[in-house]
Amino acid sequence: MGFLGLFRKEKKPEVLEPKSEESVSLKLKDLGTWFEDNFSKDIDKSKSRGGELFQNVTDSISNLRNSFVSLESARFSGRERVHAAANMIKDSYVKKAYPIITNIEKVSRETGMSYSGLNDFVTEVTKTIETLKKTTPKQAVLMSRYFKKESEPIKSSMKEVNGSIDSLKTWLDEEVTLRLLESIKKKTGYQVSGFDEMKSLEKRKNDIKNDMIELKKKKQDKESEYLELLKGNDWKSFNSMEKEIKDIKNDIMKIESDLTNELSPMKRPLKKLEHTLRKHDIMFNHKGFLKGFIQDPFGSIKTKNGEDSLRSFLFTMNKMFHDNKIELKDKERERMDVLLEKMVREIPEIKKKYNDLVQKRENTEKRIRESSVIVKKKDELESDVEKYSRYTTDMEKELKDVSREQEKLKEEMHSKVKDLEKLILKETGREVEIVG
Repeated sequence: MGFLGLFRKEKKPEVLEPKSEESVSLKLKDLGTWFEDNFSKDIDKSKSRGGELFQNVTDSISNLRNSFVSLESARFSGRERVHAAANMIKDSYVKKAYPIITNIEKVSRETGMSYSGLNDFVTEVTKTIETLKKTTPKQAVLMSRYFKKESEPIKSSMKEVNGSIDSLKTWLDEEVTLRLLESIKKKTGYQVSGFDEMKSLEKRKNDIKNDMIELKKKKQDKESEYLELLKGNDWKSFNSMEKEIKDIKNDIMKIESDLTNELSPMKRPLKKLEHTLRKHDIMFNHKGFLKGFIQDPFGSIKTKNGEDSLRSFLFTMNKMFHDNKIELKDKERERMDVLLEKMVREIPEIKKKYNDLVQKRENTEKRIRESSVIVKKKDELESDVEKYSRYTTDMEKELKDVSREQEKLKEEMHSKVKDLEKLILKETGREVEIVG
């Protein structure tokens, strides 16, 4: 006797014995075929029984339609208002019933002979039939009083539909073969899809690894090119110019600082002098120079005629002092004498050195600008190395994510395969090992 008899309360049918009781190893894609081959008789019997019960439902629905056709053609011939109302309510009830029955018939035509198909059919018909039973108290009274003869077959047909549906539902609750066949096909389909996804993830992993190899090679090439650039004469020359311009700027700043320190002590007496000249309204050819010198001593000196103007100014000031046109303290006059001596002896040479350094700085800056190609190349190489490093890091993260996803899916597939093996063993008593 086959395994299905164990799950049925009704009389145990004759079922096909499995061809072998030995355990088998099967590929996942062959599992459904194996089940159909080994339990074909049970499957055929289940489909046949399910078809019979399904036909009983559709026949009872057909009888129900015929009952409504009879009710539709019936007319109450009385002339009282209540008679007209009865006909109107009856027509309304029939009009409501036809679409409901039509929908049931449509569902029955679309139902396949599978466990889930029959189960869905039972659910849909049960729900739809309930809507036919819903009548108002007024409808129930008028229908039973004036169309009792035509209403009785409808009640009987509905009872018949309910009975046939209940029989089909009871059978489905106890049915094993079709339910197991469908479960196997559904689960194997899901599993096959899962294994296909695992293959896709494996391909993605290999693609990422290949891309990473290519990226690392590109990064190494750019790093090598970058190191070669730094070792080259062009970059050494550029670096030396950078150092040179830095040294020149420091020398210029030192000269500016030294001259400013030399000239700054004169600002106080010169301000005093400017006040005296303005107070006594003394005519003086160097008022413009004096004002600029007080504000920016070094700036005044480094102009084209700055040192001549200062020298002339100091000589004039000495003369005015000796002519008693202005008054200066001895210390202030000594400072002017010292500055005059420096103007003659040191400042021209310092200024020349300053101007030479400025010219050298400008020439070096020009050479640096002309070397912008190598700087641009260096920046591009640095950017490429950084870019490939970032891409590689992103791909390493993606590789880890794909690997984790693959491992998770692998564990899930393994678990579901084992569950499927247990299900088959439980329902059929056959040990099946699913491989590949």
